[in-house]
Amino acid sequence: MGDSDSDRSYLEIKKSAYEDMGDPQMTEHVHGDDDPELDELVSLNFKISERERREFKVWCASRGFTQVQVFKMGFRALKSKEEKTE
Repeated sequence: MGDSDSDRSYLEIKKSAYEDMGDPQMTEHVHGDDDPELDELVSLNFKISERERREFKVWCASRGFTQVQVFKMGFRALKSKEEKTE
């Protein structure tokens, strides 16, 4: 999995930017949607192969991210990309 220096630098910048943001929510609050229970962490249940699970865990850990951080970053990136194409 040969990461280039530029890939590693990019990830370090992304990690720094993520840490600067704190731990933002993946979604914005909608007016009238101020129930604090909606911000509590809950399990998200879906199945992936053991190979994918291991790869994801190793990738996150090797870059100093938690799995939750990477999931949130990925979700935000996909939403942002989709909004730009609309």
